Amino acid sequence: MNKPEFVLDKHLQFMDRIDPLVSENIFVVVPKLLTQFPEINPRQAQDIVHYWGEQQVRNAEVHYLVESAQNGK
Repeated sequence: MNKPEFVLDKHLQFMDRIDPLVSENIFVVVPKLLTQFPEINPRQAQDIVHYWGEQQVRNAEVHYLVESAQNGK
């Protein structure tokens, strides 16, 4: 997923700061985003969560590949 134009660093930083259990539950995190950032709509909040989640997976994959390369795997 390409980064939507409305996704700002402040949205992603908010996602980074919230409890990991909350960030995995879209039914909890979307209302939190809407409360924190009233300028976004529910669909945008869902897209922020989706984009942030994809970035977390990508970062984990890169970390794994780097670690594997360093360990000779």
